[in-house]
Amino acid sequence: MPNLTAVVSIFAPVLAALGLLIAHRQWRTAQNKLKLDLFEKRLRVYEAVDKFIMSQLRKHGDKTQVEQEFLEALRSARWLFGKPIVSFCNSTIWGTAMELQELWEEADIYKKDLDEERGDQETLNKRSIAIGKIPELKRSLMNHRKQWEELVAPYMALQIK
Repeated sequence: MPNLTAVVSIFAPVLAALGLLIAHRQWRTAQNKLKLDLFEKRLRVYEAVDKFIMSQLRKHGDKTQVEQEFLEALRSARWLFGKPIVSFCNSTIWGTAMELQELWEEADIYKKDLDEERGDQETLNKRSIAIGKIPELKRSLMNHRKQWEELVAPYMALQIK
């Protein structure tokens, strides 16, 4: 029996170390899973904001669904990115997109008046001014897209160990 005691005394620390190693690997796997889950949630928000911006650059098309996805994404963005980023989306991106939409609607109203011969030179001038502002707002929206990417970049780094 003395040999059995020697064998157990040798293998007990080895088994304990193996148990610790397995526990550590499980903990690391759980941490990586959490990081991946957060990344996927953040990616959905990122894609919704990007899709919204790109949809606003086009004049035509039903934007209701994209706008709804954008607003839903912002509700969870507060917990995934923080208030400053959500504030940027609400005030800067949304504000510029709504300005752009209003200009297109304004230009369409003036066009309708001109087509129905209710407009005059002043209507034509107002329409030209509205249309002239559109490229500037599109550029501004694209700049906001770049700013958005820079703001969320630190959150989008997936560092799995």
